Amino acid sequence: MDSNSIGQLITFLTLVAGFIFQAYRENRNRRWDVEDRKAVAHRAVEAASAVADRLAITGDRITRQIDATTTDLTERIKENTEISTQAFKEANSVNLKIEKLGIDHNALQREAQDRQK
Repeated sequence: MDSNSIGQLITFLTLVAGFIFQAYRENRNRRWDVEDRKAVAHRAVEAASAVADRLAITGDRITRQIDATTTDLTERIKENTEISTQAFKEANSVNLKIEKLGIDHNALQREAQDRQK
């Protein structure tokens, strides 16, 4: 072999080694990129799961509060209805008693106004 052939062989081997190293490096970088993307996706799933858990807890808490408020309001309305019904009955009773006595309510009001003057 002459020196020219040896130089060509060295150049060829260097070129092949460069291609092999480049392929190795691209494969390694691609693998790292895939691992990074999987890690990012995994963190996103974990974060979304944590948010979903917090929302579920908050939703349950809101539902319980709505139920309690609805029950409380229903009880208050029932109580208010009973009080209003009783007051209406009492007012009607007083009106009937006034009617039986033959007293003109408007005349009583006029008298009260006249006394204030």
